[in-house]
Amino acid sequence: MTRVATGRHWRSLTDDQKQQLVAAFHDLSIATYAARFGGIGGGHFEILDEQAAPAGSVRVNNQIVPTSGVPIRVDYLLRQDGGQWRVIDVYLKSSVSELAVRRGEFTGILAKRGFDGLIAEIKAKISKLQSDGTGISS
Repeated sequence: MTRVATGRHWRSLTDDQKQQLVAAFHDLSIATYAARFGGIGGGHFEILDEQAAPAGSVRVNNQIVPTSGVPIRVDYLLRQDGGQWRVIDVYLKSSVSELAVRRGEFTGILAKRGFDGLIAEIKAKISKLQSDGTGISS
């Protein structure tokens, strides 16, 4: 997902930068979903169905069902890589592609501020998510 989210910029990064970016993207993903769904205590996760998708991928349609309130759709697009299934995209409310959102953010920051600017922005976003749960940067 990190490679796709950085677009053409991925090829120009060093191996060390790629590793740093994958680690930062991992931490951002955890912080984002913890902030979005951390307050749903006592709810449960339901797998609704799965569908074949292009290029040998599988889309698994899910919902988070809180103890009260409306279920929240969170679907995953998976593809096999080296014999293991890997999540390659997440769709909130069944239509908003996390990968497309991140690609728009990441490529813009890389073009304007470079690798260091992107890492700084990701770390700032993680910090904001952890402190107030919004993840919105100005």
